[in-house]
Amino acid sequence: MKIYTIPDCPFCFRVKIALKIRKIVDYHIEIQDIDLKNPPKDFLDISPNKTVPALELSQGNGFSDSMLIVEYLDSIQGKGERLYASTLDESMKIKMLIELLSENVTKTIAQILFTNGSAVEERKALAKVPIAFYELEKLLNKKDKRFLGGNNLNAADIHLIPFALYYIAAEKLLKKWISPEKNSKVEKYFNDILFHSAIRKAIPSIEELTHFISLFFTPKSEIQKIKSSSRKLVDDISEELVNLNESIRKYNSTQMWHRNENNQGSFIETVFHFKSYEDAIKAIQTLCDVQETADHHAKFTLDNFSQLKVEVCTHEPNWGVTSMDFAFAEVLTSRIFK
Repeated sequence: MKIYTIPDCPFCFRVKIALKIRKIVDYHIEIQDIDLKNPPKDFLDISPNKTVPALELSQGNGFSDSMLIVEYLDSIQGKGERLYASTLDESMKIKMLIELLSENVTKTIAQILFTNGSAVEERKALAKVPIAFYELEKLLNKKDKRFLGGNNLNAADIHLIPFALYYIAAEKLLKKWISPEKNSKVEKYFNDILFHSAIRKAIPSIEELTHFISLFFTPKSEIQKIKSSSRKLVDDISEELVNLNESIRKYNSTQMWHRNENNQGSFIETVFHFKSYEDAIKAIQTLCDVQETADHHAKFTLDNFSQLKVEVCTHEPNWGVTSMDFAFAEVLTSRIFK
């Protein structure tokens, strides 16, 4: 029996925790970390969509859902505690609890972790965290025990814990995320899972997770290009416009940026034309995401529900057009026509 995983994957952590708790000794279970860019054929035979973790029961026979694998491991004779229950009724209750967790807690935390460096998406996801903590508090109060499984971890805990630990790591890293209320059940739950022996053996430390999670919140290279560009006014706007318009041809052959001026100085502008109001709104959302994540803002207006006019310039330390503005214009154009 073989379980295919990738490092630092919260879904794979579920299976690794389950193995530690169940203490299965009568079966040889091999854990194989793989590279999804170059996966082994045996893995693709059971997981053609490259979903991990994947359990190979025999060659060409297996499946790739983390909680299904946890349930399968629970059915194998082991020396550790059961993760579901010995009766069908109790097992169904745990599965219903997992459904509640998935919808009200885990999904929210996962959304925050996978915002791909987008400041807008991160802010939207963070707004849901207090509700998720409230829902988790209710579930823990109902159990009135250390864990969702009572005094021992069960499948519901395993469903949530990897994402909870990543949230804790991110909160330590970013310092601006919402923490559970002091002396709440959620705060105690987070502390208890941090020091649980099976979890500590199965999952990297918070320090290691913090290092890994920093990659989740590193803006994409195109955003980094804007952030790292100079705020010094360019000497020849016309020449830079030629370069910009040449570079964006690969995104749209007719889109062009132009120079304009007002009583404060020069700026560059363009008008994006869309077939529908919905497409224009999507473009505005893209614009907002780029400017919030890059921390460089543009002026925009929407005319006739389908024409988005964008003006870009730098206000500080001096008004005018900078390399940062040209980088912003190129990234925005590429995102809109992607």
